[in-house]
Amino acid sequence: MKSVLMLIILMTTVSLNAFGQTINRCDFGDNKQDKLSEDEFKRLHSEEVAIVLSGDAEAWDEFYPEDHVVTNPFNQLLDKQQVLERVREHIIRYKSYEKKIEYLCVYTDAAVIAGVEISLPADDANRPDAGKLTSRRFTETWIKRDKQWRKVARHVSTIAAP
Repeated sequence: MKSVLMLIILMTTVSLNAFGQTINRCDFGDNKQDKLSEDEFKRLHSEEVAIVLSGDAEAWDEFYPEDHVVTNPFNQLLDKQQVLERVREHIIRYKSYEKKIEYLCVYTDAAVIAGVEISLPADDANRPDAGKLTSRRFTETWIKRDKQWRKVARHVSTIAAP
């Protein structure tokens, strides 16, 4: 009886463990197409970092689609026009800005990207954290439109100082 009870406990533990694990469908492995997608998003992020550091509202306007929305670290939901206003008013203004992709999952016409960014708002930025190094987590949703990836949504949260 004791052996049967131990067997039941063991089987239950193994079963619960198996159900708690999920398969990451977004591993890159040796899939050439996944590697191409990863390279494309790294290129787009590099382009975006250059635009953010430039402070050029016209470049921002070209890069982001009209339906782009951001939940910023100050708990505000902003549409594209509100973001552009903040660029023009030097609220969004950086000395340095780096992004690191930690998760990328590409579907047919959509992608989810998550990672960490470290930024240093300019000393003269019109914001409470001007001149202070910040570390944030981000999650982005990209949609493929006319064979071009467009970032439609971004959520950013401040985390502990770097």
